[in-house]
Amino acid sequence: VKEEGVGAGLPGSLTVSGSIGERPVVWTSGAPSTLCYRLPPAYNLNPKQLLIFVGDGADGMYYPTGLLDAGPDQPLPTAGEGCQSLSVSPGIPAGAEYTLRVQHEAQVLAATGVLLAHAVLAWEAYTLGDENGQPVLTLPVAWSITPAATTASDVIKVVDAQGDVVDWFFTSCSCKGPPGAEAVPQGQAEVKLYAPVEKTPGQYYLHLHPEGEEFVGAVADDWIPWNTAWGLSSG
Repeated sequence: VKEEGVGAGLPGSLTVSGSIGERPVVWTSGAPSTLCYRLPPAYNLNPKQLLIFVGDGADGMYYPTGLLDAGPDQPLPTAGEGCQSLSVSPGIPAGAEYTLRVQHEAQVLAATGVLLAHAVLAWEAYTLGDENGQPVLTLPVAWSITPAATTASDVIKVVDAQGDVVDWFFTSCSCKGPPGAEAVPQGQAEVKLYAPVEKTPGQYYLHLHPEGEEFVGAVADDWIPWNTAWGLSSG
């Protein structure tokens, strides 16, 4: 649902990458988003700051250190338009609505509402087995995603050390498709990894891709001793 009122009637525009449909979503657990602003020359007032406000910003409450490389003490470039990386402090609660504003002193020049989302992925265990003489690792995985930011098209990918995708599934069905009818904010699935024939098996990474897009919303902690898991060493 597109935000109504936030930014309406202001001279400039503010956009954020990583939207779900028309709704801007910023992932505190993933890669930085990209924020772009554009101000008419008459309203390119400097110094100008990028701030994050609670809710729709009506009560004036904001987080002075809520944005990395931005805030009241770190003005935006003097140009009237530009784009920059947007990262939110992990201390700001996810699962709620916030407002991003570009402003000069108390004058708001551009604004947009965003949802802060967070996700946790986890390798839960590993078991080495054998299928037709081929080593295979079975790994239960789990995920937990901000419900308001979860979609039926969310995908979890297993990526090897070379960056190649070796397995994937929709979180809504724990399958490769078609996706389920409803989003699944929390769940578990099982991944099987087969030892590659042409090279020594290595480590693997678990990535969340909201809506199945390229953007990475979260990465699992890599706690597995992969050599031990593959039976290549005892430590």
